[in-house]
Amino acid sequence: MASDLAKWDGTAYAPAAWTAASITCNTLVGYPATRATLTELELRPELAATYEVAEDGSRYSFTLREGLRFSDGSPVTAADVEGSFLRLLDPAAAFDALGTPYYDAIERVVREVFREPARGEMRGRRALVALTDGVDSTSDAEFAEVRAEFLASGSLSYFIQVNTEEYVENRLMQDCQDDGRLSLSRVQLQRYRRIFNPHADAADYADFCGLGPFERMSISRALYQLARREMTDLARASGGKAFTALDLRDARQAFAQIAAEIGRQYSLGYYSTNKARDGSFRKIRVELRGAGPGAQISAREGYQAPRS
Repeated sequence: MASDLAKWDGTAYAPAAWTAASITCNTLVGYPATRATLTELELRPELAATYEVAEDGSRYSFTLREGLRFSDGSPVTAADVEGSFLRLLDPAAAFDALGTPYYDAIERVVREVFREPARGEMRGRRALVALTDGVDSTSDAEFAEVRAEFLASGSLSYFIQVNTEEYVENRLMQDCQDDGRLSLSRVQLQRYRRIFNPHADAADYADFCGLGPFERMSISRALYQLARREMTDLARASGGKAFTALDLRDARQAFAQIAAEIGRQYSLGYYSTNKARDGSFRKIRVELRGAGPGAQISAREGYQAPRS
């Protein structure tokens, strides 16, 4: 989640990360979690219990609900809300939407979060749960190396896929001089060339503004398709699952299902006949026999052998 927001700041995030932010950050007022069209929705209080608008529209008064708390348990106060608005008005706090270091974020989880053994009070398997569109735009790492490193950690991965494709595509099609337009990063353009058009000259994908609208659309769609394949692949290989979230309701259901699945994990152990301590990846296959109809297995593809 933090990777798509690039930095965990509810008042400043990349436009393409709006979907993730809207699911994880509350606002004073908002629309209900429904698939109705915006013309059918009515703005309603969220963090605010009530709000009033002056007749001339120059003053908005909000009354916060009682008992509001941040995720760390600290209380939400009127001063916190005021501070958020002051940050939005401060030019020094403007966010430079450089994009999403998605691969680097997964790599960092493996190296910094999963590196040390779990604390004594933490039991069970470790899992990465990511709310993301999966499209990387600024990472130094590439998916193949991140995938290998993550699988070597023995952790599960679950992805709740949010769809920012239409939002991004509409803004990619705008003129480079227009306010609010988005552009594909150098990393994205060169990744597209290497994967989808490897015989092309690197210079052909050096200048986003020099690309025509259909080229931009084609590249964007290919990168989104690639992201969905990668999320599904890593989830399946690690024994997890990928979900699609169209709205807040879908995201809540996905989180609930992930929590239930992690609680139903079983560990199977055996002694390998391969005694080599060469650090190689050993593939395994789990089969279920004698189970009733509809039974399914979700298991890792293998494990990393120890290295002497």
